[in-house]
Amino acid sequence: MVATRIFMQTFDRVMAWWRPLKKSPEPQKPTVKSFERYTREEYISRPELFYTRPDGVPQFSNRLVSETEGYKLYKLQCETCYPSGYEQNNKMYLEYYKADKALKSLIILHGWGRTKKDVEKTLCEELARHGISSVLVTLPYHMERAPEGTWSGEYFLSGNVDRTIEAVRQTIMEIRYIANFLKEQADVIGIYGISLGGVIAHIAMSAEDRFGFGVSAFAGGSPAGIVMDGLLTNYIRGDIELAGLSRQELEEAWQIINPGLLPCKVGKNKILMINGKYDQVIPTVYTRQLWEHLGRPQIKWYPCAHYSVYFFISDVFNDVCRFVKEA
Repeated sequence: MVATRIFMQTFDRVMAWWRPLKKSPEPQKPTVKSFERYTREEYISRPELFYTRPDGVPQFSNRLVSETEGYKLYKLQCETCYPSGYEQNNKMYLEYYKADKALKSLIILHGWGRTKKDVEKTLCEELARHGISSVLVTLPYHMERAPEGTWSGEYFLSGNVDRTIEAVRQTIMEIRYIANFLKEQADVIGIYGISLGGVIAHIAMSAEDRFGFGVSAFAGGSPAGIVMDGLLTNYIRGDIELAGLSRQELEEAWQIINPGLLPCKVGKNKILMINGKYDQVIPTVYTRQLWEHLGRPQIKWYPCAHYSVYFFISDVFNDVCRFVKEA
């Protein structure tokens, strides 16, 4: 067990060194002096008041990309329901894997800093072969949505504490907007996310009451704790400290994006958590805190860290497909 832990954590450190996230050229800092607008008690007790459900159904432009036995793949685009101050970020990009005669649909969320979604696409294809439709979402500030001159994900999670809250708010409201669309396509809808996407999935489950099930992989609660203690966020921690924010102040400001504090609208028997025993990117203490907060739903621990899920990804996909089929 010790040898496995050392190997898996070393693998993660090598990956973090080999493919590091870029550092913002200038320190990122809050643009507001007070976070009171985000910490109102009614938002924490009823997150749906903060992450409001948009009206109507998205008016997508769509393009059929491919047609395979059992499913069709469409690329969808539409304007965001919660505009930011960046034009490139104000369009939603989705890939819709529409399974034939599907009774269930799943929203799929990728991780932070990703520049492509190959792993998630493989999961979507596997789900489609099981008769489950899915919508693969490009998160705000990532890939096509990254403002000019920024790297993918740079403006989503940073020392600009209020912009991070607004990025999460935009994401959850877009998820609820997509749910308006999916409820017209399938009887049951759910959500899945990995890493940052998994944290977002849990926040979404606190705001949206139409999800019949939810799955997270290699995620946890307490974004403040993850940033302050995680393997990949040293420079963000430095920017936050440079801005004069204490750990406690960050935790208070980020309450509304902490799924470990928010009430969950999905029953614990309809939640699956998949995690790595030796994860240092999402420290396991925050995974366990979230698990306890949710009432100890089903959880599966793999003998790996974070990036080293690579060695178990087929097993993880099998776990997800099996759970979604049975949920």
